[in-house]
Amino acid sequence: MRCELDAGQPTVTLDRTRLRAAPYGPGGDDTCALPMPGVILARAGEQLERIRTAWRASRYERFLPEANHALLHRFAGALTRLLPTAPTTPFTVDDLITAGLLPRHRRLVTTLLRLLREHDLAHPSPDGRWRLTTGPADPDELTRALLQRHPAFLAEVALSTRVGRHLPAVLRGETDPLDLLEDGPLQHLYDVAPVCRFTNRVARALLRQILAAWPGDRTLRVLEVGAGTGGTTAALLPLLPPHLTRYTLTDPSPLACAAARHRFPGHDFLDHHRLDLDTDPTTQGFTSGGHDVVIAANTLHTARDLPAALDRVRSLLAPGGHLLAIETHDPALLLGTFGTLDHAWPAEDDPLRPCTTLLRREQWPPLLRECGFTHLARTGDDTSPGRDTFSILLAARPRARNRPRPLPPAATRTRWIIAAESEHELPLADAVARLLTPPHASTGKAVAVLAGQGPELISTRPPGERVAVTFVPAGHATRAGDEPPPALRAIARAFDALPPTARRSLYVVTRPATATTVQDAATAIAREHPGLHLPRITLHPGETIAADARRLAHELLATPGDHEIVLTPRGRFVIREQPHTPPASYALDLDLDLDLDLDLEAPEPAWTRTAPPPPPGPGLVAVDVRAATLPARRTGAPHPWWSCAGLVTAVGDGVTGLRPGDRVTGLAPGTPASHVLTPARLLTTTPAGTPHAEAATAPLPNLHAHLALTVQAKLSPDETLLLHDDATGLGLAALRHARHCGARVLATARTPAQRDLLLTFGAWHVLDALAPDAPRQVLALTDGRGAEVMAGPAPSGWERALAGDGRYVELGAADPSDPDVFAEVMAGAARDWCLPLPYGAYPAARVRDALASMRAGAALGEIVLCFDRTAPFTK
Repeated sequence: MRCELDAGQPTVTLDRTRLRAAPYGPGGDDTCALPMPGVILARAGEQLERIRTAWRASRYERFLPEANHALLHRFAGALTRLLPTAPTTPFTVDDLITAGLLPRHRRLVTTLLRLLREHDLAHPSPDGRWRLTTGPADPDELTRALLQRHPAFLAEVALSTRVGRHLPAVLRGETDPLDLLEDGPLQHLYDVAPVCRFTNRVARALLRQILAAWPGDRTLRVLEVGAGTGGTTAALLPLLPPHLTRYTLTDPSPLACAAARHRFPGHDFLDHHRLDLDTDPTTQGFTSGGHDVVIAANTLHTARDLPAALDRVRSLLAPGGHLLAIETHDPALLLGTFGTLDHAWPAEDDPLRPCTTLLRREQWPPLLRECGFTHLARTGDDTSPGRDTFSILLAARPRARNRPRPLPPAATRTRWIIAAESEHELPLADAVARLLTPPHASTGKAVAVLAGQGPELISTRPPGERVAVTFVPAGHATRAGDEPPPALRAIARAFDALPPTARRSLYVVTRPATATTVQDAATAIAREHPGLHLPRITLHPGETIAADARRLAHELLATPGDHEIVLTPRGRFVIREQPHTPPASYALDLDLDLDLDLDLEAPEPAWTRTAPPPPPGPGLVAVDVRAATLPARRTGAPHPWWSCAGLVTAVGDGVTGLRPGDRVTGLAPGTPASHVLTPARLLTTTPAGTPHAEAATAPLPNLHAHLALTVQAKLSPDETLLLHDDATGLGLAALRHARHCGARVLATARTPAQRDLLLTFGAWHVLDALAPDAPRQVLALTDGRGAEVMAGPAPSGWERALAGDGRYVELGAADPSDPDVFAEVMAGAARDWCLPLPYGAYPAARVRDALASMRAGAALGEIVLCFDRTAPFTK
């Protein structure tokens, strides 16, 4: 083993071990010397502008008003179903309570009525009554149109639509609102929703600058409060250097902490604890000043007493530490998701938040300053409406003057012998001995000696219960070659003469120049003397001998139980065993048969390094892939094709109509990769303004839907399609294709969220795929005839739901690579049936999260991997 400092950075060269931060608890010398938030924001300026440029392609300024319009029409329809009389009859909220509205939802309904008034969907009268306007638009039709225009926003739309569809039952107490959030859509929202991806990327850019300014030999202590489903955690963890970081993930819910343990099993620098910001953190096991950075993503506003919670967050930061927070300001969309939950509303007498728990954009700076934070910086979208909808905030706790960390009390029943190998190390040994001697001690004084005297002192009968020898080898070579110090073995042998009841410890302190030889010798001695406590400490030199002695004495007195420790001038690290991991790279190492049992909890990256593709041959095109879909699930032999979108980098002979720099969409062979060669006839140009992720969703699902339903099944307008594919991209493409053909669709899905999305997307009826009587329900709905066509991976027993002369086709089984079929299908975009699909986008580095969503059977829409050229593909 070798551990050394290289240009101020701790570096370890080990075979199967790794360096990990292991700081002591908060102490007096823990003031952060980070740049002020404004400086960090300025340093991140260029990257932030690139992030904003990509964000503008999502067309949020168009999506938000259209989404509010569709959602409010759904709210109006829900209130109509609550009314005991005709929709045009004036009513009060008390009338709704009489008709079954739970009183605890009074504030939600009052807020909804105010929003409906702003959009001319409800009108108040002077006597306090309300009247809904007649004939609200069909909310499902509005939602389908919304997803067709903005497929990237599937997560937000699916979740708010799901709650909206069941709003009357929730308001009457017939449905628990938590049940609507617990089958996957909430994690989907925080993982892949465009707004969350944007705010997380901004937070990454700021954290990147914090890391760039962080000392390379000091532990970075990060605390995340209210981690929830872990969407922000997953975005930030890949940035953090494992050897420097201690990351504490917290949430008030023990279930969320347990889920985080399952989701992030491969990070040994990650801890999990419960933390409720409405309660004093010190009563929950946290100490003041113990963290350098606190992350809070959409969680601060949930506190019942927000100023008190901010005071508690500030107390958890070390002086000079930074709070990195993401906060939402616009309640409209959130009401459709969280408005039915009790904690979504502030206390009745909260002057800061009279209506909702959210603060307006301009309220945050004065509140943070009032709670003791300084040098506030704020960023995010710089245009309306995003600027007023959400913010990313960076604020600092005021710095304090450094104070020496107090030493643990010196033990009075321990004989300390500090044995220096050479005269050169005696001053350090003497300074350590003075610090280890208990105050006013007449006996039990620590002694500093040359190593040759160590065995002699050990052999005398110890006055206390423990003998501890600290061996300090020479800081420079004093022996020939790699010869281990003979005094070290002599000290170990001397311990054998002690009485069996005496506890014995041998601390071996090395300098970087002598670490390898001395550590190897100490390891061998530890094997020969298994009862001997033998920690090995690598001490990197500081500015003074006194400072080095204080660091070493603190380690000796603290005795936390680690065996291999590295002490730098500003940090403490330990050596941990490291499993072998293959090198990271840029091609997805994935068996395309996704019915196989994949080990999704393995910490190794799912990408393998590949050589760059050769120059394209005749008829081929080289593509720099920016977005890719995961292969479709199927039970037979997989066809090695996937959808991609990116930039042409080179074309082969005979290729016309494409040239380097063109934006293209199409099919690629093999498994998803960052650079591919593919036939030119399986590519088409991407329409201007269409993001790569959106374009990548169109080719493969629509091709499979066409091949299965039109070519194989020959689905006709008067027939019923029984569709088994949940609400995946392929399933939604088949549903859209069948409706375009004029057929009616009976769909099945495993989760309630998927069933709601399929209904919204236009399915005639949607059944629970796991219900034992679902095939019988199909027969009842079709007057005993059954479906004429069944498509998808139908489980055993569903064959009785198929008509006697019906046809079964397997979605995704046909080879999609016929260039003529590709051209025919892609031309369907002009006829509004080969269109991009609603999707969720994952960074390529988080492919395992994408696979986990697919394997859990809870995916919504198409899954897209995005290749960010500003960040590595692997974690």
